[in-house]
Amino acid sequence: MTLEELEKRIQVLEDLEEIKKLKVRYAKYIDDNFNVEKLGELFAEDAVWGGEAWGMFQGREAIKEYFAGMSKHMVFSCHRIVAPDITVEGKKAYGTWYGMNSGILSNGKGFWSSCLYIDEYKKINGQWLISSTKIHHFYRSPYEGGWAKERNMSLKVED
Repeated sequence: MTLEELEKRIQVLEDLEEIKKLKVRYAKYIDDNFNVEKLGELFAEDAVWGGEAWGMFQGREAIKEYFAGMSKHMVFSCHRIVAPDITVEGKKAYGTWYGMNSGILSNGKGFWSSCLYIDEYKKINGQWLISSTKIHHFYRSPYEGGWAKERNMSLKVED
């Protein structure tokens, strides 16, 4: 193996670690009562975020606006994001993660959810950012009764 090949391999490993840290910060800032400013720092200007439960949001500002409204629906959440399967191709990367979340809605109901995150990333000015997150839920279920009784509850509380 040449020195150049070794440097490329090391760069990929460093990029993988930075992307993992990026996803951890994503979960941490959501669980910090939807820390909108910090969340916004994680997304590319033209990013896309969403899924069947929430709808799709295009652009960093639209994503921030969506998260800013979530605290009226969800008063507590605890995200666990595991099993990253990430491929780095230069200044772009893509991958999947499994997610599990438990939380409390503003109406006092507890919930469980499990999903697959389908992500794309890009490196801009030396920093990895999320360019796309598509969320496919396996279930969104009430704490009482769990996913065996109800697999697709709404996580939005109507006023």
